[in-house]
Amino acid sequence: MLSLFSMGLTSFVQRLKFLFSSRSAMDENRDEGQLWLTKALDLLPKPFFLVNYEQKRITFTNVAARRMLGVDYSTQDIADIYPKKLSIFDTHGNLVPREDLPTARVIRGEVVDGEEFLLVTSTGRYNIRIFSGKIPPMYGRAAGGIIFFQDITALKETEANLLRTQSDLNEAVENAMVGFWSVDKRSMKATISEQIEKQLGLLPNEFNGAMESVVSRIHPEDVERVSEALQKSMETGSLYHIEYRVIHRDGTIRWIEAKSGITGDKNIDDHRFAGTTIDITDRMEARRRLEASEQELRLLADFMPQIVWSAHPSGEFDYFNKVWFDYSGSDLNSNKGDRWIQFVHPEDVPQTIMLWTRALETNEPYENEFRLRHHSGEYRWFVARARPIFKDETKREVKKWYGTNTDIHDQKILTEKLEEARISADRANSAKSQFLANMSHEIRTPLGAIIGFSELIKENGLGRKEREEFISVIERNSSQLLRIIDDILDLSKVEAGLMLIENIAFSFPEMLTDFSSLMGYKAQAKGIQFNSKVISPLPLSIVSDPTRLRQILMNVVGNAIKFTDKGFVELRVKFEDNFLEFEIEDSGRGISEEQAKVLFQPFTQADASTTRKYGGTGLGLVLTRSLAEALEGTFELKCSELGRGSTFVVRVKAQASVGLGFETTPSRSVTSSGQFAGLRVLIVEDSPDNQALISIYLSRAGAIVDIASDGAQGCEMATSADYEIVLMDVQMPVMDGITAVQLLRKGGYEKPIIALTAHAMKEERTRCLAAGFSEFLTKPLTREELMNMIQSFLK
Repeated sequence: MLSLFSMGLTSFVQRLKFLFSSRSAMDENRDEGQLWLTKALDLLPKPFFLVNYEQKRITFTNVAARRMLGVDYSTQDIADIYPKKLSIFDTHGNLVPREDLPTARVIRGEVVDGEEFLLVTSTGRYNIRIFSGKIPPMYGRAAGGIIFFQDITALKETEANLLRTQSDLNEAVENAMVGFWSVDKRSMKATISEQIEKQLGLLPNEFNGAMESVVSRIHPEDVERVSEALQKSMETGSLYHIEYRVIHRDGTIRWIEAKSGITGDKNIDDHRFAGTTIDITDRMEARRRLEASEQELRLLADFMPQIVWSAHPSGEFDYFNKVWFDYSGSDLNSNKGDRWIQFVHPEDVPQTIMLWTRALETNEPYENEFRLRHHSGEYRWFVARARPIFKDETKREVKKWYGTNTDIHDQKILTEKLEEARISADRANSAKSQFLANMSHEIRTPLGAIIGFSELIKENGLGRKEREEFISVIERNSSQLLRIIDDILDLSKVEAGLMLIENIAFSFPEMLTDFSSLMGYKAQAKGIQFNSKVISPLPLSIVSDPTRLRQILMNVVGNAIKFTDKGFVELRVKFEDNFLEFEIEDSGRGISEEQAKVLFQPFTQADASTTRKYGGTGLGLVLTRSLAEALEGTFELKCSELGRGSTFVVRVKAQASVGLGFETTPSRSVTSSGQFAGLRVLIVEDSPDNQALISIYLSRAGAIVDIASDGAQGCEMATSADYEIVLMDVQMPVMDGITAVQLLRKGGYEKPIIALTAHAMKEERTRCLAAGFSEFLTKPLTREELMNMIQSFLK
């Protein structure tokens, strides 16, 4: 710039010379020429002085100079402008002495070529450059000089700003610890910054411009990788970004991140490579610790019983723990996006998607229960819970979702079962309450009749017919009461596993004939038809429990007759593979599907209104199934239609002891009068009513009866007289029956002693036989049972 300015100054001086010469030749009036020249010089934009060497005065100051200096210094002595009017300082801020002023130096013949000064005037402060030149004597004018002022204030401010920016940049780079390097492609000479020397641990002046001194610091395992990346970047012009290790001078391993690219025109051979390096050792160590921590967390997650997962803010899954893969048998790729939904039970998909979508939209925690498919094809119940982690809690911008799926299948099934059990228990309690209410009614009704008619019998003036009717009422209600109590006791025995089952040989055709006759009378009394059909050959004798078998048939056939108001009841019997099968069909009211579900539940009737209409305990069918099972068989509802009737099937095991046939000689009960004529019997019983009842039964059969009221009296009487049979109650005052029989047996008493007890449990019979009783009879006694029992010992 200085040389260009100097060239301009020379040209200006030549032009000035031309103006002087030409104008002087043309103008006759010298003053007019001088005026014209002054105006021409004022038009020049650059400030300047014209000085006269001889006069040592400033002869001319143009407008630009006057504007900068704030005053016209024309015709003034050079000495007068300093220091009164203006001040000039050098670049170091020192005031320039008068003798060193540019004007003084120009007058002395020196050349001022682009020196910089600070000019302080009344108009302001200016950074200036000063150039000087000589004007030779022309047409009578003395030799002089010209001094140009170049205003470089704006340039100086720009330079100052650039210096500040460069300083700030250098400071920022130093603080950022960023290293800079470049490589000249032609010479392959490299330059590196001081920061790179620190990163590599190079000594001062150790780097000689060759890349080998830098490469020698790269870890041996990373040299090939770095070289290949650098070579590819140089050949293709692609960006270079790589992380590698270097071996510091102190022996430590440090990580460096390097970035580079081609500068200049890539099509020109002299372009350079340049780039930056950053020491990322701390970052890599933090990453290593983070990866180790993540690995530990993943290992921990793999050992958790739950399925653990994470998802992007969009909802796309990016992690599952090992439990998921073991459970589903899938890989991670198949679970990205929405593919995981394929493992959800189809019935649970809509709710699962709806709740997950809502959580993603609201950024609220997610919870849902659904079934997930196991790799075996089984579905199990899980509860999924997830919550978002936010980048900024205030803005609630989701960073990631973390969630778990917990297997609650067993718990849910257990809860459902408990709920079912609770409902069932509530239903059972309700049924039992209803049952107790029914039993209260069923028991108190015959008791009321028994008590009432018993009082009536005691009245005087009753005729024989009335008395017999009253007795019939008492007998009928007593039998009804006994059946109710028997049902309850039998069910209790079944539930306790104490039901006494006998296996004896008896004539099945005779039992069937007697039973059919009885049912025929009952059906006839209701105005319906009863049919009994044998559809296969039957054994003449079977081994089973005749009492329980008859009880089963009485319950099933009796129910069919009771609930059939018109039409028929049919009993079909067959024998096959040592099993008796009874099929009972009726044309009665029938049973609905809902009623059939509770048909065999204890204390429950298909329709509670049946108790009010027909009476009964509601235990008949339950007890029948239990008795059938006790006889190694089954009892089922084969089919039923509401309003059209039902068909039940009973199967019981019955081994044939005599060949198949249809005729047999009936076994008659031994109840004829006088059959025990002369038989001496001792009754040990504390109840006067029972004493009287048993005495009447035996006396009318011809027996001689004596009575003892407790066990002690019974022992004394049994050993002092010759009794052929002893009937002894188990529960008595003074001495109970168990103690009494043990004393008698211990004393050598060998006559039959039959236990009488109201306890009908199996364990009671076992206890009595173990104590020494010969047999066991339960109360209330029937005449037939008593006579048959005594007859069995007389044989």
